[in-house]
Amino acid sequence: PRIVRHSPDASFTHESSEAQAPGLVIEVGYSQQSNKLARLADSYITNSRHKIRCVIALDIVYHSPKQTGSGRDRTARLSLWRPGVEQHEEGDIGICMPIMEAVPFRNGKGLVCDGSLNLSISDFLRPSLCKKFSLEANQETINISFTTLARLLDKAETCSESRAESEDDAPKMFRKRKRSPSEQLSSPREKAFVNLELEDST
Repeated sequence: PRIVRHSPDASFTHESSEAQAPGLVIEVGYSQQSNKLARLADSYITNSRHKIRCVIALDIVYHSPKQTGSGRDRTARLSLWRPGVEQHEEGDIGICMPIMEAVPFRNGKGLVCDGSLNLSISDFLRPSLCKKFSLEANQETINISFTTLARLLDKAETCSESRAESEDDAPKMFRKRKRSPSEQLSSPREKAFVNLELEDST
């Protein structure tokens, strides 16, 4: 399988799966990037040759942590994709199949919508491992209500806002320690180091 050169926001795999890819992947995107989530899910599932069994995406309306108040749009949507197969004359073709597409679990006013995210062990494990479990076990579902999803998102946003408020107490300017001659770097390395410092300060 082609290596998927992405860094998911979260992933889950079983220690005995011996797979080169996680079974389940989670991505969080803001509304400005929502059109990219479906393409990203397709890349995960098809490029891994269905080793990635499930992709979950949370699409959140972006706002600055310093923006507070009831006027902001608090819409949050959930999408889910799984491996699928299309039949053609030349043989079966593996695809990425949408199961849920941009389903709101929190509306613009921050109120919870009805629904739940339903997962099974097949979303975490490859088929060969699922066959080791009973039919009853494979039919069991993990239900995460939209109420729980919205509560966790509210908590994460509150933490983000708290961090933004604490930054207001920090000094506006900083002075870096001068380096001794023995600490000076060669020109290419110095440039790379300065770039890293700039990234850290932004």
